[in-house]
Amino acid sequence: MKSIRFKLFIILLLFLVAFTFTACRQKDEVVAFVNGEELKSDVLEDKLDKYIKSMESQGYTFEGEDGEAQKDEFRKQLLSEMIEYTLMEQAAEAEGITLESGQVEDELDSIKESMGEENFSKALAESFLTEQDVKDMLEQQLIMEALFNKVTSEVTAEEEEFIEFYEENKEYLITMKVSHILIEAREDTATDEERQVAKEKAQELITRLNSGEDFSELAKEYSDEPGAAESGGTMEYYFTENDTNLDPKFTKGAYELSVGEYSQDPVESSFGYHIIFAEDKIEDYEKLKEDIEAYVLNGEKNIVFDEYFSKIYADAEIDNLLIEEEIEEETEEETENN
Repeated sequence: MKSIRFKLFIILLLFLVAFTFTACRQKDEVVAFVNGEELKSDVLEDKLDKYIKSMESQGYTFEGEDGEAQKDEFRKQLLSEMIEYTLMEQAAEAEGITLESGQVEDELDSIKESMGEENFSKALAESFLTEQDVKDMLEQQLIMEALFNKVTSEVTAEEEEFIEFYEENKEYLITMKVSHILIEAREDTATDEERQVAKEKAQELITRLNSGEDFSELAKEYSDEPGAAESGGTMEYYFTENDTNLDPKFTKGAYELSVGEYSQDPVESSFGYHIIFAEDKIEDYEKLKEDIEAYVLNGEKNIVFDEYFSKIYADAEIDNLLIEEEIEEETEEETENN
């Protein structure tokens, strides 16, 4: 669970969705009412300012009428998100959800440990956030997580659903790990003759493998793959058959192998010719069952929670004054034009 929270923290930093309501509220213009609770413009403008600064630091500009129009759109989006998060907080309070003492600090310490103090401070600076912003964000994240768990605590799924999901999504679930030897002859730079020479060299290495030579040692000596001299050609990660980070010809050649087999013919790709050795393949339902159960069950829970929150939203008394103001301005403009 902590790894999920860590990933969410990074995403929230990148997009600056740091919803810190209670710490920022001061007397100012009201921009929305949510079941009678006021949302103030100073909070909204603070969020907008941080978001714009972050975008500008990445090279975006907001000049002239177009820039102001973009800011207005961001302002409306942020307010809509503030309204939704306020409803979440109200729902959590109604459900009696509270956090344990020190829970937020423990989460923050975990993030700092994962990132390192220096990287953590750098991420805050680049996102124009303070440590208190992060604490407020984590508090709300933990409350929403607790609300989600409480609302969906009785959701279950049947074994038949897991099996059906497995059968329909094998290409996304089955993964394998390989070693390979690359004889480089890139499609975009090598001549046909150079490609043929590379293919013949790969075939010679296959002959040597068939004679009993060690795959790893041949990879260290002959592979053009960066790092092969140290790794013996072993790829560090498992991949699926439709992995978009790899050449589809390479993955096709890999998935034609059983564990322990290597290519009997050179596998062509845009990089040249490969000899692939299948080290491991995770394809049995029983080995994948735990992940499948978690995925399917979480999908069912999301449906239940979406229905729960949709009802809360529909029953809520919400006055979005920014939208109402925009409608009034458009109405006045139409009246003047007529």
